Amino acid sequence: MTSHLKWASPQGIDTLKNIVQKRLPQWPNGLRDYQSEFIPRVLDGEKVFVITATGDGKSTFYDIPPMVHMEIRDNPHLYPPFQVKKKPVVVVVTPTKGLADSIIHDATEFGLNGISYCHETVSDYHVKAIDLVSLISRCEQFQIICVDPERLSTKEWRLILRNPTFQENLVVFCCEEAQLIRTWGLEFRPAFQHIGVTAQGFVPKGVSIVGLSATSAPGRNTLAVCHSLGMFGDDYHLVRRSNEHTNMQLIIDTLQQKKRTSKYAQLLNYLCSGRKTIIHVNTIPEAYDIYEFLWDHVPPTASPLRRMRMYHSLCDDKYNQETFHLMDNSAELQVVIATPGFSCGINLKKVKDSITIGFPSTLDMFYQCKGRAGRSQDVICRGIAIVPKKSISLARKYVKAYLEHSPDVSPFMPSKAAKKSKSKKKLEELEELTKMDFGKASFLAENECRMGNINDYYGNPPEEITRLDCKNANRTVYCDLCATRHGVHYSFNPSEDDAARTWLPLIIGPSKRVTNHHETTLGKEERGSMRSWMVDFRRTIWTEFEPLDPVLSHFPIAHFFPDLLIDEILDKFLTINSYHTLESLLHRHCWPYVEQKGQYIFKLILGFQDIRGQNASKQGNVDQRYGSDIDEPDTLIIDDGKNAEDGNVQATGTIQTLAASISSKSATRTMNTRSNQARKPRQPLQSVQEVTAEYGPQRKNYRRN
Repeated sequence: MTSHLKWASPQGIDTLKNIVQKRLPQWPNGLRDYQSEFIPRVLDGEKVFVITATGDGKSTFYDIPPMVHMEIRDNPHLYPPFQVKKKPVVVVVTPTKGLADSIIHDATEFGLNGISYCHETVSDYHVKAIDLVSLISRCEQFQIICVDPERLSTKEWRLILRNPTFQENLVVFCCEEAQLIRTWGLEFRPAFQHIGVTAQGFVPKGVSIVGLSATSAPGRNTLAVCHSLGMFGDDYHLVRRSNEHTNMQLIIDTLQQKKRTSKYAQLLNYLCSGRKTIIHVNTIPEAYDIYEFLWDHVPPTASPLRRMRMYHSLCDDKYNQETFHLMDNSAELQVVIATPGFSCGINLKKVKDSITIGFPSTLDMFYQCKGRAGRSQDVICRGIAIVPKKSISLARKYVKAYLEHSPDVSPFMPSKAAKKSKSKKKLEELEELTKMDFGKASFLAENECRMGNINDYYGNPPEEITRLDCKNANRTVYCDLCATRHGVHYSFNPSEDDAARTWLPLIIGPSKRVTNHHETTLGKEERGSMRSWMVDFRRTIWTEFEPLDPVLSHFPIAHFFPDLLIDEILDKFLTINSYHTLESLLHRHCWPYVEQKGQYIFKLILGFQDIRGQNASKQGNVDQRYGSDIDEPDTLIIDDGKNAEDGNVQATGTIQTLAASISSKSATRTMNTRSNQARKPRQPLQSVQEVTAEYGPQRKNYRRN
């Protein structure tokens, strides 16, 4: 019987290097030193937990082994006698479908086929009447099988893992983003806690169990993950390398919200460089808020739909996959607004900046987000967090109290008596402090060196420079604190590729009205009535123009008459005394329907001003104010018997009647004849369809929020 060599032997390491050189000629430098040392351990069936930086090649621990087995299987005469599988297969447990898709895409570089075992895939194969469990168990078509923790716990996967053919050919059982076992597994996704149980119960002896992470702090955090995967004592190899992003400038930007500006205004300071950027948010509604804010600042010459996209669980899988492709291959796409799933292992080479709105619940999640930028080492990337002052203040308070107490005793657990004596605001602050992650607090409270803080928290080697600041550690890129202290400046001006991605300057909202000056500002009830009409008018514009262009079906209704434009019109409502003034305002907001609908809006404004009694003296001068090419507006007749008192409209029917009087051609003809016959009061119109009859028939049975 032929004896088999160990891969960890010198002969095995040399054989591994020769296979990589043959199979991966695009890797002129071959494997990194740590890969050459520990991938042989995986091939020998040992347990390995690897902690190293994003982009440092962790995926080779499940991509290289099946490739090696296939090479020796196909060419046994070229290699010494190593034990190999005829149909090698690898299981990779992934937290998100996006990461699974990325793994499968990258596996093609190694000559491997992959499949993501998720709800969509199972449904597709079911429709095709193909038994996916049997197909995977035969190990004939796929070498990389990605599965999420929830699916791994199903009876279908128990059948796969118990199948003799599958067990015979299984090479590696790997858990990607293993630190999530400790964080997501506690409350968010309990199935993460069962990954290790499955690995220990179903993975055959002699098959390597591998854990991979970029953000697993030393001590009990890493120990808990290792124990979950069945790694105890001297039974496994722990590989801890530095996870420092050597080409990234870490920046904490304190939120500076100014009056009449959006709380997201600081984003434009970074996006104006044109660099490809991921904006990380904690919730889907926040993603939509940012999307809407940025929409108003995309220049008219650019398409907002091509300039930015969202990535979250409500987006279709194909749409999310297309987002990955476009971010690296489209010159137009600059911004992806993403929820936390995007931060887990996605490999995009063109992203230069990572911006986090607020700060995630843990430092691990924040640093995971920063790993999405700067995959190309030839550029200086930015890892930014825009954080409220309150968060930084609480972090400093937490660190101070933490240092004064035992680490095992929380200094923020108030007694019942203390709860009664404290205000609601104080109790909310205490609750937030109680839940705060120490890594997050220490990073936000840092005032010396942010990268030194990261290195200290994650135990990054070499120890002698771990806590030194950027200058003393001779780092290539300084963090924002060190750059300020040592007078170092980095230029992030647009490159040739980025220069075309411009943004409009910040749009300042309308100033507060002075309610005491009714001659220049609308009253509260007037403003509310006019806003209601303009919101209805917006829907009418959408109904008329959206069917004309398929692209417009993707635009939010607010695009057709934005809130910022409505607010400015209402703010200047009584001072708009010429069509030119209104036209300039509409053009400043880049409203695309000025030519078709600008005159209609002006007629409404002028008619309302006349009703209010401010323009009675100018009634005979209407032609001069409009211009000779605009029809003269009607005189409003209020039908409910109530007059406008103190400049305030008393009934909503007034606005509807006014709109009807402007849009009614027959009424205009009646006025122009200036007959002495008495005119009957119009009844108030009750629907926007009637109010805007001039636009033609409305779209029926078409609902949209």
